[in-house]
Amino acid sequence: MTQASVEAIAPPQDSTQSKRPLGALLVSLVLFILGLFAVVQAATMDVVGDSIPGPDFFPMVVGILLLLTAILLAISWFRSKEKDHSEDSQAAMDWVSLGGAAGSFIAFIFILEPLGWLIAATGLFWLVSLSLGGTKHLMNLAIAALFSAITQIVFSLGLGISLPSGILGGIF
Repeated sequence: MTQASVEAIAPPQDSTQSKRPLGALLVSLVLFILGLFAVVQAATMDVVGDSIPGPDFFPMVVGILLLLTAILLAISWFRSKEKDHSEDSQAAMDWVSLGGAAGSFIAFIFILEPLGWLIAATGLFWLVSLSLGGTKHLMNLAIAALFSAITQIVFSLGLGISLPSGILGGIF
């Protein structure tokens, strides 16, 4: 076979064209599996009583939203003609902010029981605001405390679920 006949059978590959990253399609698949799992579990949940909405309502909504997101993400991936820009997105990632937020969440896991929801959640919300670049520290701390207190009240009075009280257990 000559070079011309090989090129006629298989046209030369364009070296500037890169493949689309499969990460978005993989995320879509994982979301679809999680959504399907949530919908099946919510549909087969044994529910005592006939309250509306029942305890299976929100898991069903979350499962359906996961399925919808997975489908839309897959459609977006198949319709996309863009080249791989993973190097650009890697350079744009703010690892310090991500590390600060992740570290705050890990610390929250360990201090939730001993300190209680109000203190631990206030610290979590405030530290995440700092890691994301908040500059009004006192206002962010006040908003964090207010948000964690409102969450405590909603869970206690609205849902009947008590969050960990920690060292403030005897006070409230």
